[in-house]
Amino acid sequence: MAASRPSPIGESGQDGYTLVELLVVLAIMGLLIAATPPLINALRPDVEATAAARMLVDDLRAARATAIASNRPSAIVLDAQLHSYQIMPSNISRAIPREVNIRVLDARGRDAGGRSAFFFYADGSSNGGSIELQAGKRHHIVTDHWLTGRVTIDE
Repeated sequence: MAASRPSPIGESGQDGYTLVELLVVLAIMGLLIAATPPLINALRPDVEATAAARMLVDDLRAARATAIASNRPSAIVLDAQLHSYQIMPSNISRAIPREVNIRVLDARGRDAGGRSAFFFYADGSSNGGSIELQAGKRHHIVTDHWLTGRVTIDE
């Protein structure tokens, strides 16, 4: 019976990685970790605009549902200068991040100024209008359709 040949790795008796190989891997990992925070900070305004738009849409839809369920009007009063809005009649306040630019338009598409209200009535209709939220590369338009009170978002 012929003897089997030992493998080249087994001959040297040195299994594993060298110190240089380990240091190269650690250096690459360190560079990747160091590059991550600037990338996250660059995406933050986009994420904040999207989150603010979705929160506003949820609150507008909830105000409409409240008006229908309670058979009484409800409203959301938005103050673009203060970057906040209030949900009426529950008087809940919410803040919109300062990095997000806000523009409010009435149902006819005219600039509504800094402070405006979106009213929802018991039949589901509303006074209508839209809210533009922009930060970074993100631009969202939240629209309240006056006839149906339906709230939509363009992302």
